Amino acid sequence: MKTKLTRMIVLAGGALLATPGMVCAQSSDELSNPAREKESRQQALAHKAARVAHRLKAEDVEGAEASTFTNVLVQQITRRPVTWTLDGATCALVKSKLTATGQGKTTITALQNRDGSVNIESVDEVTGTATDAKGNQFIFLYKLTNAYDTNSMFPSSSQAQPFVGPDNFQLIATGPGAQGYTVDIYFKAKIGADGSFTDLGTIASQDPNCDPI
Repeated sequence: MKTKLTRMIVLAGGALLATPGMVCAQSSDELSNPAREKESRQQALAHKAARVAHRLKAEDVEGAEASTFTNVLVQQITRRPVTWTLDGATCALVKSKLTATGQGKTTITALQNRDGSVNIESVDEVTGTATDAKGNQFIFLYKLTNAYDTNSMFPSSSQAQPFVGPDNFQLIATGPGAQGYTVDIYFKAKIGADGSFTDLGTIASQDPNCDPI
C-alpha cells in the first residue's frame, strides 16, 4: 500500500476501545477491494489514536507554581519499559515476526502564553532493539509530539481536546538480509472525554498498523 504520496484518512467520530496490536489478517479479496482497504486503514488509525490518547491521559500534568524567570509553568517527565511484537498478519511490511524491548520517556510541559492562555505540549519518545524470527536485529525509534492551547492548565475533563502533531516510527535493520521501514503520521483530530476520535484531516504514509507503539 505504500506509495511516495501520503493519503488522506477520514475517520468518523465515535467511542473507541483499542487493544494494542489486535488487528485481523485480511484476505487477498479484501486487499484488492479499495473500499475495504480504506476502511481497514481508517480503523487502524483510530485504534492508534485511542492507544496514544489513553497513555497520555494517564500522565496528566500536576500543579506547580509558575516561575518568575520563565514561562514554563510545570514540566513532568515519566519513564517506562516498552515491549511489543509485530507480525505479517498485522503489518504487510513485516516479513518475519518481530519481538522488541526498549525504554520510553514522556515529557509534558505547560507554558504560559503572552495572552494568558496555556500551551500544553507532550512529547513521547521510545527507543530500543528488535529481533525477528530469523535472528535479524533491528533498532527502532519512535516519537510523537502533540501540542495545543487552552484557557486553563487543567482543562475540564468533559471537554474534547485537540490532538495535533507528528507521529513517527522507524525500524532500522542492522545487518544484511533484513529490511526496515518508516511510518509517518500527522494527526489532526479531537479526542472526546469519552475517548471518541474525531478526525479533522489526519494523513499517513503507511498502514498505521505497522506502527506498533
